[in-house]
Amino acid sequence: MSHEPHQPTDEEIEGSRGFCATLGRRGTRSTLSPEIEDFGHLTKGATVAWVDYVIDDFEKDAVEAAGKAGFSEQLVKKLLLDVKGNYEDLDTELGILVPAVHVDGYEANVEPLLILLRNNLLLTIHTHRRTRFYQMRRYAEKYLRKLTKGNRTDMITLLLARIIEENNSWNFEQLLEIEERTEDLTMALKDDNEVQSGVGDQVYAMKHALMRYLSALWGTADTLSNLRYGDAELVSDKPEILERIVTLHNEVHQQLGLAENLSDVLATGLESLKSIYNNQLQDRNNQLQDLNNTLQSRNNLLQEKNNQLQDLNNALSERNNILSEHNNQLTAKNNRLTMLGAFLAILGAGFIVPNTIATVFSQTNIFVFSPSDAWWYLTLIVTSTAATLAIVYLWVKRIGLLPNISGDEAEE
Repeated sequence: MSHEPHQPTDEEIEGSRGFCATLGRRGTRSTLSPEIEDFGHLTKGATVAWVDYVIDDFEKDAVEAAGKAGFSEQLVKKLLLDVKGNYEDLDTELGILVPAVHVDGYEANVEPLLILLRNNLLLTIHTHRRTRFYQMRRYAEKYLRKLTKGNRTDMITLLLARIIEENNSWNFEQLLEIEERTEDLTMALKDDNEVQSGVGDQVYAMKHALMRYLSALWGTADTLSNLRYGDAELVSDKPEILERIVTLHNEVHQQLGLAENLSDVLATGLESLKSIYNNQLQDRNNQLQDLNNTLQSRNNLLQEKNNQLQDLNNALSERNNILSEHNNQLTAKNNRLTMLGAFLAILGAGFIVPNTIATVFSQTNIFVFSPSDAWWYLTLIVTSTAATLAIVYLWVKRIGLLPNISGDEAEE
C-alpha cells in the first residue's frame, strides 16, 4: 500500500527553522527540518538546491550553520566583516552579504543576509524574521521547475538573482513604512503651526532610520556591482542572465533616488520645524518678558504700598510712644495722689485716738484735773498719737495700700 508524502502546510513552512527545495532528474522536492545537516543527502544528488536556514545570532550561529552545509569558516568570517554589504569569491565557493532592512515604527533595523554558493547549492542564512522568504518557500518548487534551460551555473545564477530580488522587494517595502510615518508628521506640523511635544524627536528618529536605510541600499548596490563585474566561476557569464543582475542594480539605484528625495523632504521638514520652534520660543520669550514687566510693576506698587504702611506704622509707633509717655505721667501723678491720700488717711486716723481721749477727759463734771496733771495728760496725748500713727502706717503698708514711687517719680 503506497503512502503519499506529507505536504507541509503554510504554517509549517513559515514556522520551520530550515527549508530545502531541490531540482533533480525526478523533478522537484521540498522538505522542512530544524537541523540544517538533515538536508545534506537531498542536496548531494540534486541539480540545483536551495536551503534557507534561520539562526538566532550571527556571531554565534552563522559559521556553525554554514560549516554544517559544507562552506568554509574563512568565507563566512570575511563576509561578516562588513554587514552593510560584502562579496567574497574563493573560486570553489562564493559568498554574498546583502543587508536586510526591517522598519518598526521610527526604527530601522539592518541585519545581514548571507547568500552562499557552492557547486549546486545555494544557501541563505538570516535571522528570525523568516517572513522575508515565506513566499519564496511556498513557490520554490514551481520556480525550480522553470529552471530547465541552460547549465547548472546558469540555473544557480538565476536562482541567486531571484533571491536577491525577493530581498530587495522586501527592503523597498520598508521605505513605504517610513513614508507613512512622514504623513503623520506632516499632519502634526500642519496643526495650526503648533508643534506637538515629541515631534522633533520623531523627525530626528525618522531621519536616522532613513540614513540607515540609505546605507543599506548603498551596500546592496556595491555588492551587486561586484557580482556583476566579479567574473566568478560560479556565476554565469551569459549576457541575458547578467542582465538580471544589472536590472536589480538599477532598481536599487532608483530606490536610492526615492530615499534621497525623502531625505531632502525630511531635511526641509527639520528646517521648518526649527523655524517653528524658534518662532514659538521667541513668542514665549516675549510673553514671559511681558509677564515679567507686569510682575515688576506690581512689585513696585506693592513696594510703594509697603513704604506707605511702614510710614504709617512709624507714625503709629510715635503716637504710641507719646501716649505711653502721657500714661506714665498720669500713673506717676496718680501714685502721688494715692500716696497723699494714704498719708492723709494715716494722719486722720492718727488724730482720732488723741482727739477721742481729749474729748473724754474734757468732761469736767466727771474728771477734775489740777495743773499738776498736765504732764501725764500731755504725755498720754502725744504717746497715743504717735502709737496710732505708727500702727496705722504699718497696717496700711502691710496690706499694700501705699503705692511704690520710683526715683524719677519722686523727683517729679
